[in-house]
Amino acid sequence: MPETGLRVVLAGEWVAIEFSHGLGDVAFSQAVVDVMLGGVALTDPHWAPYRRGRHPLAAAAARTFGGDPRRLVELARLHHSGRTTADTGPQAPTCAVSRSTPSARTIRIDDHQIAELRAARDRHLPGVSMFAIVTCALLRSLSQAGIDTRRDVTIPFDVRPYLPRRMDTLASFSAGLTFPLNTSTSAPEVKDMIAAAYRSGRPVANLVVGSTKLRIAGSSLDADSAWRVAANPAAVRAELLHSYVGRIPQTQFSPFTDPDLAFNYTVSDPVSPAGITVTSSTVGDHALCLSAAFHADVIDGDRVSDALTAVVGHALAVISE
Repeated sequence: MPETGLRVVLAGEWVAIEFSHGLGDVAFSQAVVDVMLGGVALTDPHWAPYRRGRHPLAAAAARTFGGDPRRLVELARLHHSGRTTADTGPQAPTCAVSRSTPSARTIRIDDHQIAELRAARDRHLPGVSMFAIVTCALLRSLSQAGIDTRRDVTIPFDVRPYLPRRMDTLASFSAGLTFPLNTSTSAPEVKDMIAAAYRSGRPVANLVVGSTKLRIAGSSLDADSAWRVAANPAAVRAELLHSYVGRIPQTQFSPFTDPDLAFNYTVSDPVSPAGITVTSSTVGDHALCLSAAFHADVIDGDRVSDALTAVVGHALAVISE
């Protein structure tokens, strides 16, 4: 990538944006599109919330825990209850693998399929988010496709809701929280875990701790060091991360000209060689795009494709339980 950490490519009806996550996240890429297409000028009042005096993370922490110290008690309870969720058992022999560019597979679940899922959800699981349902469906479809997953599943949380009003940021501002999930976990259970995390302010605390560790580590981090995976391919267990980035576009400045053709294809680098990062987003009217990024020398791409194709069927099964 260029030294700026940002590259934009235009090709017919497609816009490709490649950028370092150190610069920002989806809000950053949305801002690039808005300005590039002339939807909003840099002098527009739209950017006022981003011109702040305080550091956004410090502001979020003060508002979250200073405004309600009881959240610290709930946070401590969640931390204690989650200390035993890690995988246990003997460690399999490992071998080194080189870092590589991830491969990816993607699907678009059309409006009528999403409408069918939502209608079934409203009948059987009112109040449960589609994100919780799709997360459970992903675990089951991956397992059916022959991809075993680790017990700890990562779900990124946007920390912007904790910011004071009239304050925002284009920097990376999400926290990846792990939850003990498996193919038997129900959607209501996922919903309750997510609600408890939000209520306690756990995403803010996680981002504070993670940022502090990175600052302390500094130049000691070796981004070029080799990764290690289980020497026996059959022993590899995928590390699932499921991120919902909301509706694309996130602003009114760059709408799709044809909602029926709207498509979002997000490829986020997995955090490990055995990682599968699934990014879901709503496009057009109600369509849902699912993109799975992984390293093809560790995880079979055909199996990933099979898993994505089976998500809708598993989602219906999750709802009807």
